[in-house]
Amino acid sequence: MPEAVYRILTLLCLLVVACPIGTNLGLLHLLWMLVSGRLLAARARWCRG
Repeated sequence: MPEAVYRILTLLCLLVVACPIGTNLGLLHLLWMLVSGRLLAARARWCRG
């Protein structure tokens, strides 16, 4: 993976480290989907027009 991916993932991990176990993993997945743009494809299914 590119160096930028590792840096962003490290930054996201630092943001969620204070959350309880389980919550931090879910929050990390959500933030990664936002940053990587995976939610854009899901948006196209709901918002047609």
